[in-house]
Amino acid sequence: MKCIWCHNPEGLRAKPQLVWFEKRCIGCGTCEEVCKNSGLIFSKDGICIDRENCIVCGDCAEECPSEALELMGKQYDPKELADIVVKDKIFYETSGGGLTCSGGEAMIYTQFLEEFLPIVRNEGLHVALDTCGTADSESLDRVLTNVDMVLLDIKLMDEAKHLEYTGVALEKVLAAARHIKASGKPLWIRTPVIPGYTDSAENIAAVAKFINRELGGVERFDLLAFSNLC
Repeated sequence: MKCIWCHNPEGLRAKPQLVWFEKRCIGCGTCEEVCKNSGLIFSKDGICIDRENCIVCGDCAEECPSEALELMGKQYDPKELADIVVKDKIFYETSGGGLTCSGGEAMIYTQFLEEFLPIVRNEGLHVALDTCGTADSESLDRVLTNVDMVLLDIKLMDEAKHLEYTGVALEKVLAAARHIKASGKPLWIRTPVIPGYTDSAENIAAVAKFINRELGGVERFDLLAFSNLC
């Protein structure tokens, strides 16, 4: 899913991504000078990252004097990441919280989650899956076995607008909602309130109607406020 309002596009690909922060940039051009592969185009309007040429080596980020370029994401194996997460176990226990697998979209890492989640659950951690509902039922089942609850986004109930603004057919998301509900896992539905896109009373009412009529209710329905700081 690629929502046009995505607040963390660096999570759309399953590998580290180079990100440019316009407000930090001082326009010195150092990044373009050190780039070995013509992956950066510097102009009066700022930096354009050529994703076809950028090899994500990180040299430009290391040399940037104002930290306007940054590599987002780091690769771990399941045991390595589990060891890091479990270090904070005492905080989860005292706060009543737990681990949320989010993103981007956590379900693009299905195989990783199959190995990672049993490790942290064996340590007694509560696990939530945060998903946009684009995974098929087989993939969901492989992960649901090792989660305690699911947070699912339903953004729009208009089929044409959903496809236009997210790139995914609405029915795929609704099918995932039905499947998760049928699994018996506690389910929270969330709708991000994006001005001009998802914020109409009609859309929010339509999501609520779907929850009541087709899911028989859920544990919680949240409206997520939009932040233009993202």
